[in-house]
Amino acid sequence: MKIAYVLVEEFHPGLQNKIFGQVQEWEACGHEVVFVAPKTGRVFLSHGDLLFEDSVIADRDHGQLVRRNRFTRLNLLRRQYAFLKRALEEVKPDLSYGRYPFPYWGVTDAYSAGQPFVFEINSNDLTEYYLKHRTTGVYNQLFRKAVLKKAAGMVFVTAELAESKAFSWYSGPKLILGNGVNVSAFPYIEETGNEKPNLCFIGSPNQKWHGLGHLDSLATQLHECVIHVVGPDQKEYLDSGGKIHSNMVFHGYLQDIEAKKIVAKMDVGIATLALYEKSMNEACTLKARQYLAQGLPVIGAYTDTDIQDQPFYLELPNCSDNILLGRGAIADFVSRSFRNRALREQARSFAERVLDVGQKEQKRLEFFREIACV
Repeated sequence: MKIAYVLVEEFHPGLQNKIFGQVQEWEACGHEVVFVAPKTGRVFLSHGDLLFEDSVIADRDHGQLVRRNRFTRLNLLRRQYAFLKRALEEVKPDLSYGRYPFPYWGVTDAYSAGQPFVFEINSNDLTEYYLKHRTTGVYNQLFRKAVLKKAAGMVFVTAELAESKAFSWYSGPKLILGNGVNVSAFPYIEETGNEKPNLCFIGSPNQKWHGLGHLDSLATQLHECVIHVVGPDQKEYLDSGGKIHSNMVFHGYLQDIEAKKIVAKMDVGIATLALYEKSMNEACTLKARQYLAQGLPVIGAYTDTDIQDQPFYLELPNCSDNILLGRGAIADFVSRSFRNRALREQARSFAERVLDVGQKEQKRLEFFREIACV
């Protein structure tokens, strides 16, 4: 198959690891993959070769203007979808794949140029767009079905999403497949050698459901531990309502290789803590998969699609005061995880057996073949 992978989001390191891990498996199975990135106006191959681009979309100065002016931002979005249509017409894929896009003018025409297309559903967009802005939420709610109903199939990362009212009306083919990662791409060490427990939180900008503000309570309770924050800086943390503590270290947004080096030295990973903000209970977060791939036991406040009753995953209540309610369990989990080589090995082994893209992508490709009839 010739597959067009449409990138409609900012390409942060976690998403980059996921997508390139997927594509490596597809290409290893003999499929041709072309990336189409309307946000940056580029069409390129997995090894980086640029096929063509839209210089206006790619211009950085114009991108800065877009962030200041909503009208200009919407005009650029329309141009991006026009570019997507031209790109798919040029690429002529057997199937197009990507996350659900914002349903603005021209998007259905764009995706129709790459028929059949399959959407990956990672969240309840009805809730998520309302979190960003009420106007955005209302607009999305009015026009989303016009885009979604034309999909030839959908891949849901959780059963909860597939069964939710937001998507229950869709009658096309569905596949439930949790996120995976290329485990071999993540460095793993058996012992950190830390003198005290070091915990790590990876976050993305303006993602309220990540639970950045919950680190305040966590740092207070675990005053003998060090909490590392990768991604959000001190200002973003303070804006979330948190207070700076002496046992917190902020690393800011890092390149992928630097983030992996930091995580490799940690004893426990902190995954999503505020999924209730999206009215969801189940997830398969990329950060948790990175932590496990690097041997870290994980604390999260949600039911993980792939993890049931494992000693290296502590599931907190999915509510606003989960850190307070789980304070005893958290302290015990951190104490049990610290310098526990066997638990780190167990987490890594689980990632290799269950979470690796090599296990998951065969199912996705079979789904693609059924839809594309190839």
